[in-house]
Amino acid sequence: MTLATSWAYIVDLSAPLKGHVFDVLPSGDIKTDIDFQTDMSRLKVTWNGFHDPQTPIKEYFISIGTCSSCDDIIARQSVGIINGKCLNKSSSLIQIF
Repeated sequence: MTLATSWAYIVDLSAPLKGHVFDVLPSGDIKTDIDFQTDMSRLKVTWNGFHDPQTPIKEYFISIGTCSSCDDIIARQSVGIINGKCLNKSSSLIQIF
């Protein structure tokens, strides 16, 4: 007789509830969204309010591009379960918070 076991798992096909993404001044308040900035050497982005009622969110992904849904500056990459990222022109990631 053979016995096999496995871990139970849940397949959640529902999308998480939308939150808010803020592009903010690198030296400014992390909750104040801006429409443009003149500093081309740094970019800071934060997000909050994303929620999935069925299962916990385990990972966020970011990409940066010159248009909506573009990733021609920084391709899609995982940032784990953090809620913000600061980028510097001379180096890739300078701060994760």
